[in-house]
Amino acid sequence: MDGRSTTFVDYFKMKTTRPAIPPERLARFNAARLHPPLNCILGKDQFLVGSDNVFGQPVVIVRKDLLTGNPPTLGGRKLTEWRAPNLGCVALTYTVDDKRSDGTWWRTTEQRVVSLTLEEPDPQLFEDEPAYTEATRDDVSNRLLQERKNRGQ
Repeated sequence: MDGRSTTFVDYFKMKTTRPAIPPERLARFNAARLHPPLNCILGKDQFLVGSDNVFGQPVVIVRKDLLTGNPPTLGGRKLTEWRAPNLGCVALTYTVDDKRSDGTWWRTTEQRVVSLTLEEPDPQLFEDEPAYTEATRDDVSNRLLQERKNRGQ
Protein backbone atom coordinates (compact mmCIF):
# COMPACT_ATOMS: atom_id res chain seq x y z
CA MET A 1 0.00 0.00 0.00
CA ASP A 2 3.03 2.31 -0.09
CA GLY A 3 3.01 2.46 -3.89
CA ARG A 4 6.02 0.29 -4.59
CA SER A 5 5.65 -2.68 -6.87
CA THR A 6 7.90 -5.46 -8.07
CA THR A 7 7.32 -7.67 -11.08
CA PHE A 8 9.02 -11.06 -11.04
CA VAL A 9 9.77 -13.04 -14.18
CA ASP A 10 10.39 -16.51 -12.81
CA TYR A 11 11.54 -17.95 -16.12
CA PHE A 12 14.57 -15.62 -16.24
CA LYS A 13 14.98 -15.09 -12.47
CA MET A 14 14.65 -11.33 -13.14
CA LYS A 15 12.71 -8.66 -11.31
CA THR A 16 11.75 -5.06 -11.99
CA THR A 17 11.09 -2.81 -9.00
CA ARG A 18 9.17 0.41 -9.42
CA PRO A 19 9.82 3.18 -6.90
CA ALA A 20 7.19 4.46 -4.48
CA ILE A 21 4.87 7.09 -5.90
CA PRO A 22 4.40 10.59 -4.40
CA PRO A 23 2.22 10.61 -1.23
CA GLU A 24 -0.62 12.69 -2.70
CA ARG A 25 -0.88 10.42 -5.76
CA LEU A 26 -0.63 7.35 -3.52
CA ALA A 27 -3.53 8.59 -1.38
CA ARG A 28 -5.74 8.98 -4.49
CA PHE A 29 -4.62 5.59 -5.80
CA ASN A 30 -5.35 3.79 -2.51
CA ALA A 31 -8.74 5.51 -2.10
CA ALA A 32 -9.71 4.44 -5.62
CA ARG A 33 -8.60 0.85 -4.98
CA LEU A 34 -10.20 0.55 -1.53
CA HIS A 35 -13.48 2.23 -2.52
CA PRO A 36 -13.71 2.02 -6.31
CA PRO A 37 -16.73 3.22 -8.23
CA LEU A 38 -18.98 0.35 -9.36
CA ASN A 39 -18.26 1.14 -13.01
CA CYS A 40 -14.46 1.21 -12.37
CA ILE A 41 -14.12 4.46 -14.30
CA LEU A 42 -11.05 5.86 -12.58
CA GLY A 43 -10.38 8.88 -14.79
CA LYS A 44 -12.15 11.42 -17.00
CA ASP A 45 -10.45 10.00 -20.09
CA GLN A 46 -12.00 6.51 -19.65
CA PHE A 47 -15.41 5.25 -20.72
CA LEU A 48 -17.52 2.15 -20.19
CA VAL A 49 -17.97 -0.12 -23.22
CA GLY A 50 -19.65 -3.18 -21.70
CA SER A 51 -19.62 -5.90 -19.08
CA ASP A 52 -18.53 -9.53 -18.98
CA ASN A 53 -17.43 -12.31 -16.66
CA VAL A 54 -13.82 -13.51 -16.20
CA PHE A 55 -13.19 -16.66 -14.15
CA GLY A 56 -16.45 -16.17 -12.27
CA GLN A 57 -15.79 -12.50 -11.52
CA PRO A 58 -18.11 -9.85 -12.94
CA VAL A 59 -16.06 -7.30 -14.88
CA VAL A 60 -16.71 -4.01 -16.59
CA ILE A 61 -14.99 -3.27 -19.88
CA VAL A 62 -13.35 0.15 -19.83
CA ARG A 63 -11.60 1.87 -22.75
CA LYS A 64 -9.11 4.69 -22.87
CA ASP A 65 -7.74 6.38 -25.98
CA LEU A 66 -3.99 6.75 -25.63
CA LEU A 67 -1.79 9.57 -26.86
CA THR A 68 0.41 8.69 -29.82
CA GLY A 69 2.67 10.52 -32.24
CA ASN A 70 4.77 13.66 -32.01
CA PRO A 71 3.10 15.92 -31.05
CA PRO A 72 0.82 13.49 -29.20
CA THR A 73 -2.73 13.11 -30.49
CA LEU A 74 -5.68 10.95 -29.45
CA GLY A 75 -7.22 8.16 -31.43
CA GLY A 76 -4.23 6.24 -32.76
CA ARG A 77 -4.08 3.72 -29.90
CA LYS A 78 -6.66 2.37 -27.48
CA LEU A 79 -6.35 0.47 -24.21
CA THR A 80 -9.24 -1.78 -23.22
CA GLU A 81 -9.36 -3.34 -19.74
CA TRP A 82 -11.68 -5.92 -18.18
CA ARG A 83 -11.80 -4.59 -14.59
CA ALA A 84 -13.24 -6.49 -11.62
CA PRO A 85 -15.16 -4.12 -9.27
CA ASN A 86 -15.21 -6.77 -6.50
CA LEU A 87 -11.40 -6.93 -6.64
CA GLY A 88 -10.67 -3.21 -6.41
CA CYS A 89 -11.08 -2.68 -10.16
CA VAL A 90 -7.95 -4.65 -10.98
CA ALA A 91 -7.65 -5.39 -14.70
CA LEU A 92 -7.96 -9.14 -15.24
CA THR A 93 -7.46 -8.74 -18.98
CA TYR A 94 -6.27 -5.90 -21.17
CA THR A 95 -5.61 -5.23 -24.82
CA VAL A 96 -3.83 -2.49 -26.74
CA ASP A 97 -4.88 -1.78 -30.33
CA ASP A 98 -3.16 0.54 -32.81
CA LYS A 99 -4.88 2.23 -35.71
CA ARG A 100 -3.37 1.51 -39.10
CA SER A 101 -3.12 4.12 -41.85
CA ASP A 102 -6.10 2.51 -43.63
CA GLY A 103 -8.28 3.05 -40.52
CA THR A 104 -8.38 -0.58 -39.37
CA TRP A 105 -7.27 -1.64 -35.90
CA TRP A 106 -4.38 -4.01 -35.16
CA ARG A 107 -4.00 -5.76 -31.78
CA THR A 108 -0.45 -5.15 -30.55
CA THR A 109 -0.76 -6.39 -26.96
CA GLU A 110 -3.05 -8.78 -25.12
CA GLN A 111 -2.74 -9.95 -21.52
CA ARG A 112 -5.16 -12.44 -20.02
CA VAL A 113 -5.50 -14.06 -16.64
CA VAL A 114 -4.99 -17.80 -17.04
CA SER A 115 -6.32 -18.75 -13.60
CA LEU A 116 -7.82 -17.02 -10.60
CA THR A 117 -7.95 -18.27 -7.02
CA LEU A 118 -9.13 -15.98 -4.24
CA GLU A 119 -7.15 -16.80 -1.11
CA GLU A 120 -4.46 -15.36 1.11
CA PRO A 121 -1.19 -15.21 -0.84
CA ASP A 122 1.84 -17.29 0.03
CA PRO A 123 4.03 -15.14 2.36
CA GLN A 124 7.08 -16.10 0.26
CA LEU A 125 5.72 -13.88 -2.52
CA PHE A 126 6.59 -10.87 -0.36
CA GLU A 127 10.12 -11.93 0.44
CA ASP A 128 12.81 -10.39 -1.73
CA GLU A 129 14.24 -13.32 -3.63
CA PRO A 130 18.06 -12.94 -3.68
CA ALA A 131 18.33 -15.24 -6.71
CA TYR A 132 16.49 -12.67 -8.87
CA THR A 133 18.50 -10.08 -10.81
CA GLU A 134 17.18 -6.51 -10.85
CA ALA A 135 16.50 -5.38 -14.43
CA THR A 136 14.72 -2.57 -16.24
CA ARG A 137 11.39 -3.19 -17.92
CA ASP A 138 13.15 -2.79 -21.28
CA ASP A 139 15.73 -5.44 -20.33
CA VAL A 140 12.95 -7.89 -19.44
CA SER A 141 11.02 -7.09 -22.65
CA ASN A 142 14.14 -7.56 -24.78
CA ARG A 143 14.88 -10.86 -23.08
CA LEU A 144 11.31 -12.06 -23.70
CA LEU A 145 11.52 -11.04 -27.38
CA GLN A 146 14.84 -12.86 -27.75
CA GLU A 147 13.36 -15.97 -26.14
CA ARG A 148 10.42 -15.90 -28.57
CA LYS A 149 12.82 -15.59 -31.52
CA ASN A 150 14.92 -18.49 -30.22
CA ARG A 151 11.84 -20.70 -29.86
CA GLY A 152 10.71 -19.83 -33.37
CA GLN A 153 13.91 -21.22 -34.91
